[in-house]
Amino acid sequence: MAVLAYFLAGSGINPGGASSISGSARASSIITQASNIKTGVDLMTTNGAVTMSTLKFDNSANVGLFNVDTGGTSPQVPDISAYEKKTGPDGFWIYRGAGIKITGVGSGGASYAIVTTGLTQSVCEQINQTLHGSTTIPDSNKAAATFRDATATTRTSPVDTATTPTDLTSVSGIDGWDMGCLKTSDPSYVFYHVLKPQ
Repeated sequence: MAVLAYFLAGSGINPGGASSISGSARASSIITQASNIKTGVDLMTTNGAVTMSTLKFDNSANVGLFNVDTGGTSPQVPDISAYEKKTGPDGFWIYRGAGIKITGVGSGGASYAIVTTGLTQSVCEQINQTLHGSTTIPDSNKAAATFRDATATTRTSPVDTATTPTDLTSVSGIDGWDMGCLKTSDPSYVFYHVLKPQ
């Protein structure tokens, strides 16, 4: 970072902007990986041969999202420098099996979604700036564990076993957001991306 700051200073660019540049790059990486996962899910479920109830977030033949022959995408491994908390279940993608509820997304049901928790505040801000034009981070008033449980502890089997949806319908400022970054009450920061609205 010191070398980057020196280079920017020599180029007439404010070195103080280096952190925001890094934050933007990390935010873009998180958004891109989430989009890759959604694209893979869409590819596997479009023709109806695989449904969201039969899809697996592993390398199982025919139904595994990460199978090298029949899957829709490869495992996405986030840049750990985007995270303040780096120990599982923080720091990687988790499939929210019970779904999340967001006003204006789907028909009021619990939408299938992926989440990643433990992000830094700056990355969270840049995610929302990129997606929604503001660095404001809406407060979910929920603990990070509300978005994922401790059973999702590996990147190769990122599925939690929670049965209660994460209800975000009372969160101010996120109506219609199918993806975004929120503050948790821990406090921490969580990014979510709806895969299939319900």
